[in-house]
Order: sequence, then C-alpha cells, then structure tokens
Amino acid sequence: MDRFYGALLVLGAALPFIYDPARQAFLPARHRWEWQIICWGNAAEDWLGK
Repeated sequence: MDRFYGALLVLGAALPFIYDPARQAFLPARHRWEWQIICWGNAAEDWLGK
C-alpha cells in the first residue's frame, strides 16, 4: 500500500509539469514553480496530518 501512495505522490508532483489546466494542454509553459511548490506543500500537509 505504501508503494501505491508513493507512486500517487510522485505522479501528483509531476502533474503540473505534464498538464496545464489553464491551457487545457499537455506540456505547459515554463515558470510553474510556484504552482509546483504549492502542490508539494499541500501533499506534505496531508501526509503529516496538518
């Protein structure tokens, strides 16, 4: 089960680099680090139980 959640976390961390919801397109533009850091922060909060 830990392997499943690990894969899910990796996929979630990579998703902003793979898919851009604003453009509804894959391979988004550069400078998306702010969004990436927000995603990582939310995932860490969920994992730590806030």
